[in-house]
Amino acid sequence: LQLPPRATESSLPSPSGPTAAFTMEEVKTPGAMEEEDKVYVPGSPEDLARFFAKVKTTESDALSAKHLDWGWKVLGPEDGAALAHVIFKNKTCITLDLFVNEIFEEAGVAVGKALASNMVLKSLDLQQAQVGVPGAKAIAAALKANIPLMNLKMHYNHLGPEGVGAIAEALKTNDKLTN
Repeated sequence: LQLPPRATESSLPSPSGPTAAFTMEEVKTPGAMEEEDKVYVPGSPEDLARFFAKVKTTESDALSAKHLDWGWKVLGPEDGAALAHVIFKNKTCITLDLFVNEIFEEAGVAVGKALASNMVLKSLDLQQAQVGVPGAKAIAAALKANIPLMNLKMHYNHLGPEGVGAIAEALKTNDKLTN
């Protein structure tokens, strides 16, 4: 929010009006940009650095870990490329927990596409990730590739009949997934 020239706190609309109340400390100076306001190119070094800071680990540790517990990390759609990077590059991780992160459809698709080339992951927890139909279809395509995934949790993802159908169809040919 930028104030017009010569505006003062006392000349602003009252909190009872249509404008929300705020203090002068909340007004950003022109050109100032908060960290959360920055825009990153998905998958760029800056984006990956932002992601690894968010999950409180280094890229090296994330790419060599056997178990990644990133549940409840407030991951979102902006984290799809970084998640795909880890799933694609980590050749030792057997358990990836992403439960209760609302990554939504686009990131769900990125996860599904990366999953198709991962030959080590055994367990993936996407409960409450909100991957929707597009994410379910991408994950179904990975399951059709008969990846070694044995455990997949997808409760509360708004898959609908179409997404559930895609997963069910994939399970007709997948002989690894048991749970």
